[in-house]
Amino acid sequence: MRNIAICLFVYNRYCHTKQVLRSLSQCRNFTNFRLYIFSDNFNASKKDDKSKVNLVRNEILKFKKKNKNIFIKFSKTNLGLYKNLTKGISYVLTKYNSVIVLEDDLVVDKNFLNFMINSLEKFKNKKNILQISGYSYPINCNSNDAYFLNLTSCWGWATWSDRWRAFIKFSKDKKLIRQVYNNIKYDCNKKNNFNINGSYNYLKMLKKQLTSQFNSWGILFYLFSFHKNFLNLFPPSTLVVNRGFDGSGSHKSTSNVFNKVVIKKKSKRIGYPRINKLNSHNQKQVGIFLLKELSLVRKIIHYLFK
Repeated sequence: MRNIAICLFVYNRYCHTKQVLRSLSQCRNFTNFRLYIFSDNFNASKKDDKSKVNLVRNEILKFKKKNKNIFIKFSKTNLGLYKNLTKGISYVLTKYNSVIVLEDDLVVDKNFLNFMINSLEKFKNKKNILQISGYSYPINCNSNDAYFLNLTSCWGWATWSDRWRAFIKFSKDKKLIRQVYNNIKYDCNKKNNFNINGSYNYLKMLKKQLTSQFNSWGILFYLFSFHKNFLNLFPPSTLVVNRGFDGSGSHKSTSNVFNKVVIKKKSKRIGYPRINKLNSHNQKQVGIFLLKELSLVRKIIHYLFK
């Protein structure tokens, strides 16, 4: 896989890091890839961070001894996820045409890499496609084929160097971002679409990113996709599970609704859509799911039974 590399971003979660490394190493074709691991340094203002980071780094070094296809970058300072991730991906994409991206709280299916390889190759020349997602929302898709949404995903994904460079250029243009934000804010249709039929307030998250030190690259990536009307490919059933809903992540969430399993007919291989266009049925289903699971009533019920 000379034109594809894997990036893994880790910080201070030892058990999570062990899980993602184990699941990744069990993927088909793993040994054919070069894996770049970017380890952020400890935050001096947080107690015990140094020892936790050192535990993670020792685990990474142990993993490297067993796997020769590993490159490790230990940051000397605490960059935060935004800088660590964007700088790491940009570095790797100076050497490779495409990249598969993982964070430390994920566990991937053994077929995850195969789906990524096949999809990156199939759509590399389709410039209106921004991202391949390994995650799929727990919705009824009516098909065993992959599907397109305008949404993006941060849970195990891939992209190409030309599209990543365009995103980085966009992310640095604060004037343009503010203009796009205002265009969405003051246009009812755009606002409704950006918020997935009003199911989740992504615009509020974007405002937080623009007006504070909110450390989210993901909301800007979604804004870029929305602004440019990109398509993003999702598998019919998720190939990624997020184990970070234990209060250990920066979001502190303990809600596990996004990891629900939807039972579907087993298929030996994932099919692809015949036409490269938005799957409006699945987009609507995602909106229904978000509205149901992230409502105030649902949050109260979750809190009471936690």
